[in-house]
Amino acid sequence: MSGFFSLPATFLKGTAAATGFALACSVANIAGLVSNSLIGWTTDLTGTADAALWFFAACLIFNAVLVMVAFPAKLVNR
Repeated sequence: MSGFFSLPATFLKGTAAATGFALACSVANIAGLVSNSLIGWTTDLTGTADAALWFFAACLIFNAVLVMVAFPAKLVNR
């Protein structure tokens, strides 16, 4: 979670950083709403929440790889 909220301040300055942080908060709130609905829908459909949890795990891995590829270390560690 902390990496998600530190990205705007890493690349943006001033009011743009505040806007980036607000966008990160908005995405986190929407994710909280959607994830609960997705787990409930998947549990009703399959009888177990395992499929939704595997989907969330795959999303976390995909996003971690995306951040490592999209943001080179030279840019982040300045």
